[in-house]
Formats: sequence, structure tokens, C-alpha cells
Amino acid sequence: MSHIATDHLFSTGHMRIVHDGATFNRVEKTKFISKFDIALRELRVCWKSRSDENCCACNKCYRTMITLELLGKLERSSKFNLSKVDVRKIAKIYSPRHNDIDFYHQISSLASSKGRIDIVKAIDRSLKTSARLNKLLKIIRSFQNKRFIWRYAQPLGKAILSRYIT
Repeated sequence: MSHIATDHLFSTGHMRIVHDGATFNRVEKTKFISKFDIALRELRVCWKSRSDENCCACNKCYRTMITLELLGKLERSSKFNLSKVDVRKIAKIYSPRHNDIDFYHQISSLASSKGRIDIVKAIDRSLKTSARLNKLLKIIRSFQNKRFIWRYAQPLGKAILSRYIT
């Protein structure tokens, strides 16, 4: 993870690490790199896939695919399987972290500016569902410290999330 306060700590006597681009949000960064064909051809964002391809089924892949679709660049990105993009699946995306939620707000704003109300509505459903799931999972995690039921907390959380794109 990159952060403006710590990036310089990775510098050495032979290499300097500079935090750059902090004034741009992720949609703006994606828009910038989408101008370069080589970046689109080689764009790999997935942390789940163990190959050179993106899985096209996780939260990170979906948010990148949606952004590229809205920018009209998805078809030029060979690392994504276009047949896996489905607007109906957007509502099933689970966003556990504040960063994810912010990114989806940025994507929703882009979708609104492009007249893609279907994507705006799907992201809104996703964020509302994520808020409810976050509350439920917090309760389930509290079971991990309770006698007799602690062993059911993690499998229950996994079972609930299995219906969503994580």
C-alpha cells in the first residue's frame, strides 16, 4: 500500500521513491493510463488471479472494468474478459472498506456524467447492501470471542459473503 507519509521510507542510497499523483482520485488515474495502448494491453489489477490475466470476478477487477467501460476503453484492454462484464452483477459487489466506498462514489459520479443511470442505480444498491453487510459482519465477528459459538463465526461470515463479489 502506498501512502504519502511513508513512501519516502522505501528510498535507498541508489533509488529515490517519490509519492506522486496524490491529488488525483482513482477514476482520474484510470482515465490517464487509459490513454496509453500499452497500459491498457498490460493492465493487471487483480490480487486473486494467479496468472497474467485478471479474474474479472472480484471487487477490484469489477471497479476497474466499470471505469474502463464508462471511459469507452474496456474493449481495448486485453487483460479483461469482456463477456464477464454484467451491469446486474454490480449490485452484488461488497465494499468492506472506506476506500472501496469512495472509489464507487467516484465511479457513480462518472456514470452519472455519462448518462449511465443503470450503473448509478446498481452502485447505489451495492453500497446500501455493503452498509447492511458491514453491520451484520461486525456482529458475527463479535461471536469470535463467545464460548461455544466462536467456531461458527468465520464460516457464517464466509457463507454470507459467498453470494457477493468480494
